[in-house]
Amino acid sequence: MLSVGMVTTKAQLPELNEQQSSIVKEIEEVKALSGNKPDKTQMGFLLNLARNYYLLDQYQEAEKYYLQVIDQDICGSLDYKALAICLRQNGKTQLANDLFATYRGDKPSDGINELWSHTDTLPNHMKWRETRLTNYDFIYGSLTSEGTSHLNIDHGTATGNIGCNSIVNMTAINWPVEEFTHIGSFTAGPAPNSYFFSYKDETGYYNIYYITRKKDTWAKPKKVILAEDGFNYAYPFYSNGFLFFSSDRTGGFGQFDLYRAQWTGKTANGVMNLGQAINSDKNEILPSIINGQLSYSSNGLPGQGGYDIYYISSDLKTVTPLLVPYNSSSNDLLLVDSKESSAAVIRENKGRSNIYLVETYADYTRMIEGYASDENGQIIPEVRILISPKTNQGQYVTTSLEGTFTALVIDTIDVWQVEAWKSGYVTKRFDLSLSTLGDNPLVVPMEYIEPVEPEPVFIVNSPSHNVIPAAPEIETQDSTTPIDTLAAQPKDDIFNEVNSDGQYYIVYASSRSYKGAYTFWEEWSATFPESEILHNEKKGVYRVGTYAGKTKSEAMTAYRKARNIKQDVWILRPDQQ
Repeated sequence: MLSVGMVTTKAQLPELNEQQSSIVKEIEEVKALSGNKPDKTQMGFLLNLARNYYLLDQYQEAEKYYLQVIDQDICGSLDYKALAICLRQNGKTQLANDLFATYRGDKPSDGINELWSHTDTLPNHMKWRETRLTNYDFIYGSLTSEGTSHLNIDHGTATGNIGCNSIVNMTAINWPVEEFTHIGSFTAGPAPNSYFFSYKDETGYYNIYYITRKKDTWAKPKKVILAEDGFNYAYPFYSNGFLFFSSDRTGGFGQFDLYRAQWTGKTANGVMNLGQAINSDKNEILPSIINGQLSYSSNGLPGQGGYDIYYISSDLKTVTPLLVPYNSSSNDLLLVDSKESSAAVIRENKGRSNIYLVETYADYTRMIEGYASDENGQIIPEVRILISPKTNQGQYVTTSLEGTFTALVIDTIDVWQVEAWKSGYVTKRFDLSLSTLGDNPLVVPMEYIEPVEPEPVFIVNSPSHNVIPAAPEIETQDSTTPIDTLAAQPKDDIFNEVNSDGQYYIVYASSRSYKGAYTFWEEWSATFPESEILHNEKKGVYRVGTYAGKTKSEAMTAYRKARNIKQDVWILRPDQQ
């Protein structure tokens, strides 16, 4: 853990604090002038808001306003690029590509073209984890090719050496200045105990100063004249006779651009903008040496989001982004140490910038998510799914009540076999290619089997007696007792021949005892009040059911109605004899 006694302040890099405060103030003024909710008739206000939100890396707000004005003549090619970057950061890849194609048509030689489609990421089986190593409001700075760091930590400056993914041998540097909180970044100069540092002086702007120290005594800082006053000159970095720095002076391509000047020992000569391949319409800051190459951080190039770290080619014509995950969706400011499978990166996260250790490791498993659905797109719950290599046993998963599932597979095997089944659906088998699936959910299509109505069971009736149900407790112990003695009504009201008028009869249940038949009748009479009990003396059977008309069509209608409630019903056909 780094430790140095410093004044705590905002996480914002000091040199960017004024810039971003100015942008926020302009947004507030524009909203106030346009009634706080500008409409489409106020195109100039909308474009101003879109551009300012883009400068603040607030991609969703920028997209919202850009989409209202992008088809207007007031928008230029840089607005197409800005909206394309916003759309891509917001996950709208295809629309972003279309917008970027329009921008590329206007600027065919722009170095951003190569970065737009750059895919230098880790293989699928490589994963990563990150660990915060420090705990500050902010830390940022630069490195030399020898590994010496020059860091501003919570407005305190210190030098040290990189080792074991941390900073060791740290020494605080106390500059002879009036406002210590106005110091920005600094770098070692060409002579021993000499430095360049940025400082917000009496002009209200950051300027770069050169200072030396002899016998523990500081000489008076000298302002380095780089161009006209009234602009910021910050983020100095010295290497091999050249002073690199950032400035928002006129003539640049964006806000803070990167510049280079030759240092003679007393003055800076031949100030040169590093060009449009390096600089964007936003900020390029923190020049440094990473792995022997000049690098910097930018928030205006098509990267992972916010600030990302880039390498600069020796001819200053191309830039290459740092590999993901060392560049991330957070603000990545400086790579401070790298090894084969890990790196320490200064990264801003949740408003505080600290050193993070990012480690990569091999993980040959992959979690896929998916769901089962029918031909109408309706998600199906509780589907049993087997996902397996073609030559080995796999794993079973079952869709949840919401119809979704997750499965852990080995991503070194590309083709898997999927088998899914559920009662009432056709069993589904197909091959799955992980490379084709990508990050999409796995959709398992299921085909519903339409139920086939069973043929009704017809029973030929023999003469039966219709029984008016009476409480079975009056039944005697003699099982041969005639049924007419079990009812309270006269015999003529109890018995009727079923086939006397040729009607069909839907049978719900049957029993060899009157008591059992009565129990069925009590249950079904609530749904079918017209239920009857038939007694076939010859077969010794009581049947519970209802009359269903004289035609087969009428009988089938009653049969289907009954099957909605009870599956095993059948039809008693009139005696044809």
